[in-house]
Amino acid sequence: MQVRAQYIELSGNRDQTHTTCTIVNKSMSKTLYLDVTLPAGARLELPALAPELAVYPVDGDITLDGEPVAQHQMAMLAAGQGGVLAAQGAVRLVVIGGEPLDGPRFITWNFVSSRRERILEAGADWAAQRMGQVPGETEFIPLPGHPFQVQQAADAGTTPV
Repeated sequence: MQVRAQYIELSGNRDQTHTTCTIVNKSMSKTLYLDVTLPAGARLELPALAPELAVYPVDGDITLDGEPVAQHQMAMLAAGQGGVLAAQGAVRLVVIGGEPLDGPRFITWNFVSSRRERILEAGADWAAQRMGQVPGETEFIPLPGHPFQVQQAADAGTTPV
């Protein structure tokens, strides 16, 4: 039984040139990405490759330490821990991970920031169409409600991550 995995680790600034495009990776911390293909009946002991790890089945379902993880669902591993992946049928999955962030992040709609105030500013900029346009795109998608469902920059309703 053969397990196929492609390992990509980003660290610092690195340029990778491919035949049709150039990808510039700017990572402020080490980042891990594994693209794994498991045949039916396979079991993979995943070591703690990074302080934080998650698995995401792309095609098929898996179990992580005996617990089911459905296709298109992400499962976090305990901090600093590895786990045992098992596939009843053939499956493709990704493992992502890296170092913990330097603090909490707040998310609303398409905006992510370490500061709530910045998200409120971004919402106002989006609503006023000050963020520019995507080349070739003519449709404007309005902001779905007010960020955090509040009228002021109060702390209520934020979504820390």
